[in-house]
Amino acid sequence: QTKLRARALFAAGVMASGQGDYRTAEARFKESLESTRELGDKHGMAVTLNAQAIISRDQGYYEKARDLFEETVGLWRELGDQQAVARTMSNLASVYRLQGDYARARALYAEALLIFIHLGDRTGVAWSLNSQGDTAREQGDLAAARELYDKGMVIFQELGDQWGIAGTLGDLGTLAR
Repeated sequence: QTKLRARALFAAGVMASGQGDYRTAEARFKESLESTRELGDKHGMAVTLNAQAIISRDQGYYEKARDLFEETVGLWRELGDQQAVARTMSNLASVYRLQGDYARARALYAEALLIFIHLGDRTGVAWSLNSQGDTAREQGDLAAARELYDKGMVIFQELGDQWGIAGTLGDLGTLAR
């Protein structure tokens, strides 16, 4: 019953977050996290911490987001879920990028990219390239940004990933100023 409660609270947090009601989302995620901790459910803890980190990042609470993403990476490593490690590292990198710590962001994106390559996760590879392109663009290296976006675009096209194609076209458009 407690596991079901934790999942229901998490779902309520996701719904609230999707509606922009971050205060309610944070409250539901906090309750869900308490339940998953009581159960010793590390997977549930990692999922919930990641959700908390995302809404913290989206609200501009970068240090809080960074701490939550770092805790999440640790849990995913304990659980041996390399794909989740790479995804969460990419989220963590986005926080560093938003804070202007491009060296740390690039290092995390590069580490995530290597994991995605090792796993054969082509979607993860494409998004990692795209994120590295964002970092290069923000640093003013438009040639590097274009090259990274182009590499990601090839993969998105091969996969038929319309969302990735659209996002990358938008990113390429920012280079044409």
